[in-house]
Formats: sequence, structure tokens, C-alpha cells
Amino acid sequence: MTGVVLAGGENRRFPVNKAFIKINGIPIIEKATGILNECFGNVVISTNSPELYDYLHLPMIGDIVDMKGPLTGIYSCLSNRLCSDIFVTACDMPLIKKDMVELICSFSQNYDVVVPLYGGQSHPLLGVYKKSIIPTAKMMLNEGIRSLRALLSRVHTKFIESKDLLVIENAEECFININTPDDFKKISKSYNLEYE
Repeated sequence: MTGVVLAGGENRRFPVNKAFIKINGIPIIEKATGILNECFGNVVISTNSPELYDYLHLPMIGDIVDMKGPLTGIYSCLSNRLCSDIFVTACDMPLIKKDMVELICSFSQNYDVVVPLYGGQSHPLLGVYKKSIIPTAKMMLNEGIRSLRALLSRVHTKFIESKDLLVIENAEECFININTPDDFKKISKSYNLEYE
């Protein structure tokens, strides 16, 4: 399996690139790639701005279709020869844990997609996506459908229930993502987050 950090978002609601928000002095993008490197031998960054991440010395994959959104990044990575099946996380999720990544992967044997179900909703930006979804993803993108949750309803998806996730200490932290300055303010002091 290949670890993928999705770093292709438009970042319209935040004043800086969220990948470079620091947690305990380390940019999220570096923390995420470090964790994925511990779990998988192969890590790539999904981005259309490779110049931003050259310093990480990791393979980078750009979008192969002209449509924004994480489904495009996932489809592009799965279609690339550098990737086998993939584990995906987003560059604005500062608190993912190695134990959670391993737990999610442990459910993946008989499914096209595996994502956690926590707090009453699915979290498709922390999960496993297999090459078997390529035809469905391609068809959706051709139809102009970008929703990851729509994809989950069209393929064989395993939703990991909250009770199975709670074996991970402070499991809820893994699902925090930073979309807006308000999101940042709510958690910045608790988790020592900062940006320049």
C-alpha cells in the first residue's frame, strides 16, 4: 500500500498554506509524511504545486483531470504507476496517529474503501482506497460529480464504527481538520499550533 498526503486543496478560507501550519514546531505536511513513512514503504504527495514540497524529496503526483477536489487527487494517484492501493490523509489534519492508520488498514482486506465513522459522520480523508474504484471514480468525474461521500455509496465501503476506533487513545483527535481561522483558534493553544 502507498501512503498519500492530499495537498492539492484551494486553501481559500485560510491565510496561509495549511500544510505548513506547525504542530509543536513541525509542519503538518512533515508530520503526516513521517507517520505514513513509518506505516508504508512508499509515500507520495498529491499536489499541483510540486515546487512547495520539493524539499521533502518525495514523489509527487498532479491531477490528471481538470476538476478540483480530493476525489480528483485520489483518482490521479490510483491511476499512477507509483501507487498501489493507497492510504489517504489530508494536509490539514494535524493530529493523525500511526495507531489509527494501522487500525484503518487492518479492516481493508475485503473492501474497495475503508473509512472511519466518528461523531455521526464518515471521514473520507482518512482511509484506504483501492485500485478497484478507478472505473467508478472516472465515471463520476466524467459526470462532474466530485463528492467523496457519493463515491462511498457507489463502491463496497467499510465504515469503521466508533466503538472499534476507541481502542486508540484520544481517537477523536485524528479527525480534527483545520478549514478556517476559527477552526485554528479553537485548537491552537491545546495542541501548540502556529503559523507564520
